[in-house]
Amino acid sequence: MIICALKTLPIKIATTYSDESTKLSIERGNKLITAYNYSVKGDISFNTGEYREAKSNYEKALNLFQDINAKLAQAEALLNIAACSKEMNQYDDIDRCLTDAINFANNKSNILVGAYALKAKIALLNKDFILAKKILENIENIEAEKL
Repeated sequence: MIICALKTLPIKIATTYSDESTKLSIERGNKLITAYNYSVKGDISFNTGEYREAKSNYEKALNLFQDINAKLAQAEALLNIAACSKEMNQYDDIDRCLTDAINFANNKSNILVGAYALKAKIALLNKDFILAKKILENIENIEAEKL
């Protein structure tokens, strides 16, 4: 029983800190910090298997990133939303999120590679091997450009 409580203690501390940080950034009107706080809250929820809560937090972050026109951060939020949707077997949103993430990310971004990789996984799940191969070729081209 004590071991179980110790395992969840870091999550509780992170959640408490994240909640307080989010509250403070909202009070101060700092949209960028608030958005990143929602992303952290999403990460905590995602890592504890609370995908619906994670998706909600990532969507709040996305809205704030849109308000301040932070394109790369929008791409990351969209990628996180797509990952949550995948975990919840909600495939309708995934393609739109990944397409938007690809449009926001720059060519040398790890986010772009991540979006393509998730798109390839979805194509494989749908047994669309030709599409998956094309997507994986895009990833190879992006990785080659980084060198």
